[in-house]
Amino acid sequence: MKRLKASLAAVMFFLCLSAEAQVVERIVAVVNDEVITLSELNAAFEPYQAKITATYMGMAREKASTETRMALLNRMIDNLLMEQQARKAGVVIRDEEVAGTIKDLLERRKISREDLLKALEREGTTFEAYRKGVLDQLMRIRLVQREIKSKVAVSDEEIG
Repeated sequence: MKRLKASLAAVMFFLCLSAEAQVVERIVAVVNDEVITLSELNAAFEPYQAKITATYMGMAREKASTETRMALLNRMIDNLLMEQQARKAGVVIRDEEVAGTIKDLLERRKISREDLLKALEREGTTFEAYRKGVLDQLMRIRLVQREIKSKVAVSDEEIG
C-alpha cells in the first residue's frame, strides 16, 4: 500500500511539473543536423536593437527590426554552413592564429587593445564576438583557398 501511495505521489508530482512546463527555447532554423535557436538569434540581434530603436519610429522601426533579424538569421545560416563545410574539409584554425591575426590588425591600424575594447563596447559588442568574427574570416579564407587549389590544375605547358 505504501508503494502504491509513493507511486501515485510520484505520478502526481510529475503531472504537476509537466502541467507547469514552459517552452524554454525555440528553434528558428535547422541547418543540416544543427540548429539555430531563438536565444542565439536574439543575442546576435541585441547590438542592433538600440540603434534601430533610436533611429526609427512606429512601423518603420518594426520593418527595420524584422529586416535586420532576417538578415542576421541568413548570415547565421551562411556561417553555420561554412563551419560545417570547413569541418568536413578538415580546416582547423588554432587559437594562436586568431590571436596573431588580431595582433597584426592592431599593429597595422596603430591602435591598442584597450582602444579596440572601447570601440567594441561603443558598438555594443564584446571582444569574444570580435574574436569569433576573426576566426570565421580565417576559416573562410582557408576553406576558399583549399577548395580553389583543389580544383585548379596548371600544366607545365600552360606555365611555359
